[in-house]
Amino acid sequence: MVRVRSRRDTGPLLRSKLSGAARRSRARERRETGVVKIAKRKVTTGPPKSNRVFDQEKYGITAITDESSGLRRLATDPQSLVVAIGGSCKDNGFPSARAAYGVFFSLCAHDLNRSGEIPSPSPQTSSYAELYAAMQDWRLSTSSSLLEKI
Repeated sequence: MVRVRSRRDTGPLLRSKLSGAARRSRARERRETGVVKIAKRKVTTGPPKSNRVFDQEKYGITAITDESSGLRRLATDPQSLVVAIGGSCKDNGFPSARAAYGVFFSLCAHDLNRSGEIPSPSPQTSSYAELYAAMQDWRLSTSSSLLEKI
C-alpha cells in the first residue's frame, strides 16, 4: 500500500500506474472521438468550424450575395444588409482581462471588415466587446464608403 501525504502527490502517483502506451492510447482515443476530459467530466466538442453551416430550414431565412456590391442581403428584402458581429474576452472577470471584437460584412468587402482589441479605458468584458462590435457595425454601416457600395 502506498501512502499519499497530500493531494498534490495523487496525480503523479496515479499517472505512474498507467504505462506510457496506455496513456498514449487514451489520449489518441480522446482526440479521435472529440471528447475532452476536464476535471473528471467529459465534454463533447462541437463540429469542426469547417463543417458548421447555417441551417436555412431551421431559421427560415436565406442570405444571398448581391453581385453588384458583394455584400450579403436577405433574399426576401433587397434593402437589407447581413452583418456578422462578435466579441469575446480572455480572462473575463479578472484584472488581466483583454477584450476584442469583430465585424464581418462579406468576403468581398475587405475594406469594411474590422477586428481589434477594445480600447483600455473601456470595460474589458465579453458583454462590452459584443456591444462595441455592434457600435462599430453601426458606425461602418452609416459611413459614406458603405453607402456608395449599396
